[in-house]
Amino acid sequence: MNWKQAGDEVISQLEKAGYESYIVGGAVRDKWLDRIADDVDVSTRAKVKDIQSIFARTIEVGIQHGTVVVLIGRFPVQVSTFKGASIEEDLGQRDFTINALAETKNGKIIDPFQGMDDLKKQQIRTVTGTEKPFIDDPLRLLRALRFSLQLRFEIEPETQETMNTLSVLIKKSAKERIAAELEKISKCPLDGKQWRWLFNQAVFNQLPYLFNYERLRVSLQTQRKSVTFVDERTWWSFAVYSPNIEEVNKALRVYKRSNKLSKDVKEIQQKVTQFANKHWSLFDLYTLGCDRLSVALQLLSHLQDEIDVAAWTNRYLQLPIKQKQELNISGRDILNKYPGISGSNIGKLICKVEHAVVSSELRNDKDVILRWLERESFE
Repeated sequence: MNWKQAGDEVISQLEKAGYESYIVGGAVRDKWLDRIADDVDVSTRAKVKDIQSIFARTIEVGIQHGTVVVLIGRFPVQVSTFKGASIEEDLGQRDFTINALAETKNGKIIDPFQGMDDLKKQQIRTVTGTEKPFIDDPLRLLRALRFSLQLRFEIEPETQETMNTLSVLIKKSAKERIAAELEKISKCPLDGKQWRWLFNQAVFNQLPYLFNYERLRVSLQTQRKSVTFVDERTWWSFAVYSPNIEEVNKALRVYKRSNKLSKDVKEIQQKVTQFANKHWSLFDLYTLGCDRLSVALQLLSHLQDEIDVAAWTNRYLQLPIKQKQELNISGRDILNKYPGISGSNIGKLICKVEHAVVSSELRNDKDVILRWLERESFE
């Protein structure tokens, strides 16, 4: 089963129960663009209680907005009650014409706002041609940029002018929603021309802390090949880079990123800034680890001249251990050798061993380590 089949199954059951239903939005758009859909939405005349009575497996995600998720196998299909008296009124409350499309199970397209024409023209245009969609939900200002970059479509001139005029409204959107849209943008490979376009957008420039470091900004705008971010950690490491770690802290708090993501980004940025003053030690490579080192090297390649990524990667790969669990000694081994030693002193000794092994000053062998420890102080 695929997303289309999951959507059709939902429609079949709703129609069997007597409710007019359609696949809507991005799944319809992507089908006509020959893009692989990664979700499917259904609009129906059925009310939430009716949807829940028809399907055995549902999840309440937005009942206040008339929406539930119906589980068809492993495919979560979002099902929403018409916003309005008809499918045409429902589509009229969407953001852009290319998303204001509906399709029956048999493939008939409902297109009251000429979205198919805009797909052919490869342009982003609001459904109403007015300010209303952006005033109703300012996040649509950022969504327009995302769709333009994802689909390689132009924003229709009047829509672009309206976006520029209303750009300050993006500040009214919840920061979590803004961050989620930015992370979707991060999945778009962007070359220098596209970076320049993004950085010149009034909406993007209303967002604080993003790509403020001039050298990085210039580097991205001069790339001939597309820059690709493999994950959110890489995106945020670039987006909020600053030698001032307090600025990085503020940025990550503003966009309400998780503690784990924030910790990784700060560690990467601290090591990148350290590299500008002095090269990394073997223990710095060990501390970063494989994934964070890859991000740090990608970031450094935009901040420094002639970074030998392969050489630094090779140094990491040649480390005797990659994590503390690989040490051939444990706290219990130390306790057996030195009965009565305090837990804090065991921790200190393990830390000394870890540094010595990583730096190749000490072979990772239990007997060798225990003999070495005889010369170390517990204090």
